[in-house]
Amino acid sequence: MKNFFKSKDFLFLVLLGIFGILFVIWSFDGNIIPQNTTLYAMTYEYGFVSRGLLGTIWTYIGELTGLNTMSYNGIYALSKLFLVIFCIVLMIFFLQIILKTKEQDKKYMYYLIVFFSIFNFPMFAGEHNFGRVDVVLVIITFICCILIVQGFLEWLVPILCGIAMLFHQGYVFMYVNIVLILLLFKALKDTSKISKKYATLFIITLVVVSVLFIYFEFISSYNLTESQATHIVEYAKSLSANGSDYSVSLIDHEVFGKDVFEAEWPYHLVCYIETPIFLVLFSPYIVLFVLFFRNILRETKGDKLTYVKYLFLLLGGATNIPEIILKTDYGRYAYSLIFYYLGAILCLMAMGDKIIWNKY
Repeated sequence: MKNFFKSKDFLFLVLLGIFGILFVIWSFDGNIIPQNTTLYAMTYEYGFVSRGLLGTIWTYIGELTGLNTMSYNGIYALSKLFLVIFCIVLMIFFLQIILKTKEQDKKYMYYLIVFFSIFNFPMFAGEHNFGRVDVVLVIITFICCILIVQGFLEWLVPILCGIAMLFHQGYVFMYVNIVLILLLFKALKDTSKISKKYATLFIITLVVVSVLFIYFEFISSYNLTESQATHIVEYAKSLSANGSDYSVSLIDHEVFGKDVFEAEWPYHLVCYIETPIFLVLFSPYIVLFVLFFRNILRETKGDKLTYVKYLFLLLGGATNIPEIILKTDYGRYAYSLIFYYLGAILCLMAMGDKIIWNKY
């Protein structure tokens, strides 16, 4: 450890941490929108329903401690705690990546980590995502990545992914892809022999998230009386900053099972207008992305199993397509895509993937 504190790695992480703190402060709006407070009104009081875990835990903590957790100020305090935990876990993730990288390759890893951090540090500090349950999903995903890269307590991965699904079933589209691709690469590390351990972890994780998604999306329901439905709406209002706002679309979709596509149509139009602008501005990185994967697939074409493995890596981001088609939170999905590709490449490089290192 003495050597580490004197090393370039330590200095890099300190400077990165300072950069991250300043970036979070600069991005912090200090407000939670009703979209993110409304979720707390949905709890297991009404059965084993979707997105019910966060509200249930926070309600229970309030009852256990006597604190007024189920209020705007209580949710605000928890959101700040989640933001701090997220930044700590992110830095631990970077530390593990650096420690797993060979000394002669660390300079290149530094570049990629800085690029990745630019998208991560401010993500959950801004008004629209501060307090959003996505921060919990990303924290869980980072923990899973650390366990897989380190080869430590990997049996926890399916459990953690299942817990993430209890927070938000959208996890199956946005973040579990990186967990599955890392398990797949470990299962197929030796192309002459499939690892039964990692193949089993891959299958279990896939089954767990798939079953929970099907249950929450098509089977579970609130089955509310009129008074209970009114109570949820009023409760959701009470959790907002002004005590009167709540996310109508969230309640309509999750509680009443309504299709909210038409109601959200104005937001869809905004996304359709802004997305081409984003693609143009982001085009230099898209070109690098296309060339990177083109070169990888060309190199591996002679080995079918290896080719398929990297093809799955390329196609892993496609899990976001249903969300992009049906939903309006394009900023979340852009982040999710960047998170998947850069995060997966970082992890695979730390795991010593020679093909990615050669093309990087």
